[in-house]
Amino acid sequence: MMPKITYLVTSLLLISILSCDKWNTEKTGPGMNNLPLKSAQVKGLFEYLDSNTSGLNFVNNMPDSMAIYVFMNEYAFNGGGVAIGDINNDGLSDVYFSSTFESNRLYLNLGNMKFKDITQETGVNGGAGWKTGVTMVDINDDGLLDIYVCKSGQFRDPAYRANALYINKGNLKFEEAGAKYGLQDISYSTQSYFADFDADGDLDMYLVNHPLGWPKKHALDASQDASGNIIPIEDTFRVNVSDRLYINNDGRYVDRTKAYGVDNIAFGLSAAIFDANGDGYPDIYVANDYAAPDYLYINQGGKRFKKETDKYFHNIPNNSMGSDMLDANNDGRLDLFVNDMMPEKKTNG
Repeated sequence: MMPKITYLVTSLLLISILSCDKWNTEKTGPGMNNLPLKSAQVKGLFEYLDSNTSGLNFVNNMPDSMAIYVFMNEYAFNGGGVAIGDINNDGLSDVYFSSTFESNRLYLNLGNMKFKDITQETGVNGGAGWKTGVTMVDINDDGLLDIYVCKSGQFRDPAYRANALYINKGNLKFEEAGAKYGLQDISYSTQSYFADFDADGDLDMYLVNHPLGWPKKHALDASQDASGNIIPIEDTFRVNVSDRLYINNDGRYVDRTKAYGVDNIAFGLSAAIFDANGDGYPDIYVANDYAAPDYLYINQGGKRFKKETDKYFHNIPNNSMGSDMLDANNDGRLDLFVNDMMPEKKTNG
């Protein structure tokens, strides 16, 4: 009997909301014109609700004065994340936003598209540091959604990068327990993905990380074999840089990155978890920016992973961004969608 796959699909919202005047100005429009939203633009399947109506007044403030940080940490302006889930089991979807430089926000769904900011009373503001991706997941299998917050940033004190895990205690009470569960990772993190990678009935975690420094983004060391095939030589510096795989061992997460064969170095921006070969085990596709190629890790019976990107793909994107799974042609099989930042045709001017 094939093992049952359990995994939670999450997404990293790589959007920074920028404004040169008031942060709470609600405008949109084509290009850089910053035109007010017109009623004709929202007719159809969706209805536009401004923050005064919904109560969702979160803004990821990215002031122009912080632009210099892009030269020290090129991922600083990737933006924050968003997670949607029912934290109090009332049948309504609540919303958690992560803020790069400021406090994260948790909004309780009151019904009828009305939301209330309950960040202060729940104590889930993300703490210090640069917050990135966020995931809602029932990590302790108690029927309540918990919140895992990723962090990055070039800090002298790595404690500012310690990822936060907020355990849902019920009645809108949370407790930070990253260290208790072994998930207070201090890597340069982008996003977390939970799935039962070893098929033992509980959730493990794959953490997408990235290195620092502009020189690494276009540098790809390589050699050639006797047939002339180019073989990449991966950087062996892995501290706080490589993606990490944490295996759930009776409620405490243990770093098994090297043992499972997913030790790497790349500017990771997202991952997609799915059963690529139909063997009943979750595999991992990692979307990487810059020089390093995307990775497809095929699960070897829950014991380790094998990188087999070339076996399954004839072509991969040049500069991968977000990724997700869908059945694009309704044939009952999941297809992979990856955003590529590289244009099909280079133009000047």
